[in-house]
Amino acid sequence: MARARFLAIVFLVGVSAAASAQEFDIFDRSDFLDPRLRGVALVPDPRGIMFRDESPFLLSRLSFGRVSDYYWRTAPTGADVTVAHVATSYYRGRHQFSLKLTHFSTNSGSDADVALIPRNRVTLQWAAYHARPDPSPPKDSDEAPVILTRYVFSASVEDPQNSDNSSVTQRNYELGGEMDVRVPGINVIGTLSYAHRHAANGTTQRFAFVYRTGQSDFRRLKIDTSIGYVAQKGDHWQWGNVRPAIHFRIPLDRASTAIHIAYAPTISVIGGVRVRHEIAAFLDRSLIAHVFKRQTSDSRPES
Repeated sequence: MARARFLAIVFLVGVSAAASAQEFDIFDRSDFLDPRLRGVALVPDPRGIMFRDESPFLLSRLSFGRVSDYYWRTAPTGADVTVAHVATSYYRGRHQFSLKLTHFSTNSGSDADVALIPRNRVTLQWAAYHARPDPSPPKDSDEAPVILTRYVFSASVEDPQNSDNSSVTQRNYELGGEMDVRVPGINVIGTLSYAHRHAANGTTQRFAFVYRTGQSDFRRLKIDTSIGYVAQKGDHWQWGNVRPAIHFRIPLDRASTAIHIAYAPTISVIGGVRVRHEIAAFLDRSLIAHVFKRQTSDSRPES
């Protein structure tokens, strides 16, 4: 039973969609994991729904692939990049701690476009899960459904592409957060994110909203869709980028690997309608998956 649960956790995280939040990095897969899958009990309480078990779990994943017309933060760059991305997440109770390491190798694009994309990026994240009763439960449900949401806080450090050619490395820094929110008046939950960025060319603020529109299964093929909107403030606010995305996944269960192909056009509506096309193809493999068991008095060896 424990092994079956372990394999189910690895499988569900292993086939999760890319960029369900995480702003718009097309290769950065969602690491949202329902605590109940790890055995965490959700118990009603006068203060709300409480998380009553820790059930620690560690998962590390490697993604490697190529992105055409890479979308960097608020706009397409015109550059083609090869990306290696390692994400390690530790789950315990309602908390999650993540370390993400990303290397970008730029294969084409103008000097200005390439300069926007870092060579390396390190991101630390802390997330907290929150549970509450569904205010609009299905009429045929025997149990009171629960809505799970998550708050994420992150800090990133980046080395620019030209760091090898400069005696003084000017690193970029970014602090951000994201939260799952319900759009007022309609039964829609999306992810709202904010980031404050300090780079060599100045300081910027960024807002983004991503709504996951659904998932379909066709035998082994899984299809996820989403739509996002982004705005940025440097000297002034820049509005108008709408970003739908469709993501195809084929999980290879025995190899703990999934094949991903994603397409995400960027539609700019300010100053006339313009469309840019980002396409990504990559492999994703689970490197480490481990369930930590707490030692009980019954399992301790006799002295």
